[in-house]
Amino acid sequence: MIRHRAVGGSDIAVRARAAPDRFARMYDQGQEPPSPLSLLRVEMEVLWDLDERGRLTGPAPLLAVAESDAGETGESGAGEGGFGKSGGAEGAGECAVLVGAGVPDDLAESLERLAAMPSPPGLPPVAISRGAALLAGVCGPTVASAAPSYLVRADTAYPSGIRIGGTRIVTHAGLANGGDRSLDSGTAGLLGGGNPGDWSPSEWRDLLAGRLGPWAVAYEKGQIVAVCHTPVASAHGAEAGVWTRPGFRGRGLAAAVTARWAGTFPPGRHLFYSTTSDNRSSQRVAARLGLLPLGRVWRLSRPGEEGTHAERPWPYDLAGSA
Repeated sequence: MIRHRAVGGSDIAVRARAAPDRFARMYDQGQEPPSPLSLLRVEMEVLWDLDERGRLTGPAPLLAVAESDAGETGESGAGEGGFGKSGGAEGAGECAVLVGAGVPDDLAESLERLAAMPSPPGLPPVAISRGAALLAGVCGPTVASAAPSYLVRADTAYPSGIRIGGTRIVTHAGLANGGDRSLDSGTAGLLGGGNPGDWSPSEWRDLLAGRLGPWAVAYEKGQIVAVCHTPVASAHGAEAGVWTRPGFRGRGLAAAVTARWAGTFPPGRHLFYSTTSDNRSSQRVAARLGLLPLGRVWRLSRPGEEGTHAERPWPYDLAGSA
């Protein structure tokens, strides 16, 4: 998951394989589903801005490699929209590659060629394992990380077995439009003064006002206990960012607010949930909600910049959200 202004994490060693028929079942009968790799491409463009050459710009890693889980294969060649495309060996996931704008062109070409090479199961893509040494001589040391990614359907619902007791959940739509009868002045005041501490005071005000995108908040006994918000979005997709208060974890609240968050989006935008290989609780949230594993987005970043993503204002009208 993305927790406030943080994306990605430590290296991943286990590669779960998603059955293609399970992926297809997530879409309406007769509708051609997008491939996992095409969705990972969308997610990469949600996370980072591209320049006119299709290179990563702004807050972004030096190299990003999206690797699908669906066992897609293909011929090496140029991808669309600045993406390098590589086909792996039979049974290996297909990759899409983005290189930072500051990487010299000849080095960028070398990294894209490496991305076309199949990697052994359970190991990082070759562009990641070998790219660090190539980048070190030009860009300095890098940190490798990987974020397993999941697709969130807008109609995602948390299982009925999750018992949230006296916890109430409210969304930006309820606060802005008066659509939630529980939002009396006391509740609105609780939200306004309930910043968990991961946001600055001005960011928390912007969040509640919808200026940072859709959100869902769970509160109980006078305090906010879980939040799902939108740390980064584009016209085509959005990422979930989730926080749960210590002492309230393990109760399904993260899954509950994520499902409510997803339900606030109108149709037409792909929603993503990403985590790290060592965040077992976040992976349990994805499993509890039945989210579909798409693959992972690997990164080579400068030290301290592993979690960077584009900083975009939310430009969309939230009035039509549920």
